[in-house]
Amino acid sequence: MAKFDKQLNDYRSQVLWRIKDCEELLKSRVATQELNDQIKALETRIRVKIKEHDEAQTDRHRKTFDHTEMRIKMNENYFVDKFNNIRQQFEEVRNVAAGMATKEMIDKIGENEK
Repeated sequence: MAKFDKQLNDYRSQVLWRIKDCEELLKSRVATQELNDQIKALETRIRVKIKEHDEAQTDRHRKTFDHTEMRIKMNENYFVDKFNNIRQQFEEVRNVAAGMATKEMIDKIGENEK
């Protein structure tokens, strides 16, 4: 009977040790649902970061576009003003030239003096 009790105690010890080992393994094992939840949370954070980055890029592009558009309009106004200034100067030269004597007028004066 002592031998039987000793074997029973050995089995009991082994079973308790195995149960304790299984409990420790189960505590350290990551549950599938917990892992899925962590993956979803990580995906959500990544999507938010990507969205923020895209919005920031869009804002930078919009500001660059607006700045470029403003510069183009400034240049357009500058060149329109310069063109109008040149046109006005050309008209002034034309008016001065129209008031000057032509070769025919000089020849005519020369003939009248003869």
